[in-house]
Amino acid sequence: MAAADVNPAAGAAKVHAGTYHSWKAAQHAAGFRLLRPASTDGLKATNGGIRVGQCGSPRYANVYAQYGHDSGKLIGLFQDDAPGATPCENIGEATTLGHFKVDGTTATLLGACGTLPGEPSCHGYRVWLFLTWTRHGHYYQVLTHDESRSKIVAFGRKLHKVS
Repeated sequence: MAAADVNPAAGAAKVHAGTYHSWKAAQHAAGFRLLRPASTDGLKATNGGIRVGQCGSPRYANVYAQYGHDSGKLIGLFQDDAPGATPCENIGEATTLGHFKVDGTTATLLGACGTLPGEPSCHGYRVWLFLTWTRHGHYYQVLTHDESRSKIVAFGRKLHKVS
C-alpha cells in the first residue's frame, strides 16, 4: 500500500464508507492502519462485517467490528483517526475500573455500572465494559457485554496490525 492509502494527512486519502468482509479491505477503505482481533473466542461476526464510516469529515474514518453470540455475549472494536485521537463514539457516564497495558500504552477500563440509579453493580458480568486507549494519533475502544474484565483486557492485548 502507498503511504497515501494509510495516512489521511498524506494527501488525497478519503474514507470509503461501507461494510467489508476482510480487515485488509476495511483498512484500505479507512485510510489508516487498523488493528484486528487475533481471536474472537468463538463469537461470530455480526452486522454483516467490518463497518467503515466517516468520523466528522470525509478525511477521517471510524471503523467498527462486532462479534456476538445468541447468549448475549458481545465484543466490539472501534478504531478512528480523528484529530487529537478523540473518539467518534461517546460511551456516556462510566465508572473507571482500572488501567492496563495494551498495545504498548496505558488503557483505561470503564464500566456502565454503579454510577447512575438503576445501573447494575460493577462486580457482575451483565455490565457494559469499555477498554479505551490512544496510540500514534488513533483512538481505540473495545467494548463487551456479558464478558469478564480479564476477557476484555486479554482481547485488547491480542490485537494485531493488519498487514
